[in-house]
Amino acid sequence: MTSDPRYHHLKEQSWHRNLTRAEEAELRVWLSTHPDAQPDFETDAALTRALEKLPDVRVSSNFTARVLQAIEVEERKKTREQQTGFRAWLHLHRWLPRAAATCLLLGTGLRMWS
Repeated sequence: MTSDPRYHHLKEQSWHRNLTRAEEAELRVWLSTHPDAQPDFETDAALTRALEKLPDVRVSSNFTARVLQAIEVEERKKTREQQTGFRAWLHLHRWLPRAAATCLLLGTGLRMWS
């Protein structure tokens, strides 16, 4: 919504910890001069409060490895799909000229017999 680096810094700080009084005052001043950003900040703050209420969940010891493996599988799948599309184009490239030549010969032959 806005590209002000100070606003983004304050917003990110509010995700990690409570803002200091000086930061809160600075944010209030900034929001008063940019009222269009107020709904965005309020939504973000509500989400942060809701996330803080969630319990901490332990993840398995191999969580990172499993995530990286899933990413790798998706990348391989995309590569295969791209190759399949390219291979299909190659096959089309091979038979299309032959089909065109066959149609031309049939058309010429039929025209000669007519």
